Amino acid sequence: MQRAIAAKTKQILKQRGLSTTAAVEAAAAGASVPVYVHVMAGKNGAGNVTDTQIAQQIAVLNTTYAGNEAPGVAANTGITFTLAGTDRFFNDTWHKDRKSTTYRAQTRKGGKNALNMWLVDFSYLGVATFPWDYAA
Repeated sequence: MQRAIAAKTKQILKQRGLSTTAAVEAAAAGASVPVYVHVMAGKNGAGNVTDTQIAQQIAVLNTTYAGNEAPGVAANTGITFTLAGTDRFFNDTWHKDRKSTTYRAQTRKGGKNALNMWLVDFSYLGVATFPWDYAA
């Protein structure tokens, strides 16, 4: 999967006339990523994470991307994450990650610069998509 992501990123950069070095320099200049969290809880409330838990996860993203998780080893990317919104759906089908194409299309927010996370009940804890998965 990691190789597929790297190949797709390289292809997009090439199409835009950018090198990997240019992309790294642009990231170092700083970027703020709006994050939309979609909580897909069961009808009985199972999986309904708290606002505190969501805030803690945004803090983990910021710590990690700032290079603070492994000081002296990891680089500060210049990328920060800001919680732009949270919504909650109490739907057993969506909670069990059935019909993910449907719920992602119906609930995704923001533009290509936005990170959307869907918290569902399965072994990976949630679903996110890449910016190139969307036309706009």
